[in-house]
Amino acid sequence: MLCRTGHFAIIYNSNNWMMGGRELKLNYEKPQVIVHGNLQEKTAGVSPSAPI
Repeated sequence: MLCRTGHFAIIYNSNNWMMGGRELKLNYEKPQVIVHGNLQEKTAGVSPSAPI
C-alpha cells in the first residue's frame, strides 16, 4: 500500500505539515481513502464489485 499511496501520502503529508499537528493526525488517514477512491474508479469499469 505504501508503494501505491506513497505519492499521495507525501503530497498530503507536506500540506498537513504546514497546517499543523492536529490536521496531520486527522488527515493522515485521508490520503489512503482518497487513493482508494481513485483506484476504485479506475477498476470500477472493469469489475464493479472489486474487493476492498
